[in-house]
Amino acid sequence: MSLWPSNALPIDWTYAEWKRSPYAGEGTTCQNCHMAVYEGTAAPGAPVRSLHRHNFPGGGDLSLVTKTAEIKLTLFPHFAGTEIEARVENVKAGHAFPTGNATAPVVSLVLHAYDDSATEIYTSKRDFRVVYVDASGKVTRDPTTAADIQSDTTLQPREPRKERFFIPRRLKATHVKAELI
Repeated sequence: MSLWPSNALPIDWTYAEWKRSPYAGEGTTCQNCHMAVYEGTAAPGAPVRSLHRHNFPGGGDLSLVTKTAEIKLTLFPHFAGTEIEARVENVKAGHAFPTGNATAPVVSLVLHAYDDSATEIYTSKRDFRVVYVDASGKVTRDPTTAADIQSDTTLQPREPRKERFFIPRRLKATHVKAELI
């Protein structure tokens, strides 16, 4: 694992995330997901055979990212309102989502509630990410100036996370929607 020379924090630990995941034990490699198989020729005049694409799509590939995690909502109504449990699970990536590297983006779970007229009346967000802090404890987005990792709430492979939300009855919510952004 490579470390920043300024603070000895990891630069990129995607491989380490995969190595400790269930996918590694099952023999699923990075290439299984990131190097799609296709039929073609490796060189002019060569026979047609199975080949692997070398474009190694990742976080910038929307078709790959949208299949990574699933959300399941369970509603618990009671006298004061509705409690909503959002079960979020990284079901496809053999590493954390977003992956644990110093410049990884934030993945946000956003819950929306609407009334009968489809007007949004409530929204709440939970972030999944690595949070760095500098020597004074202030959050920084620059890992080269960080002194420590304050928290890591990334979604680990096949480890469901439950997030709870509460919508007060007075808001008169009639339906909810959750999305990962």
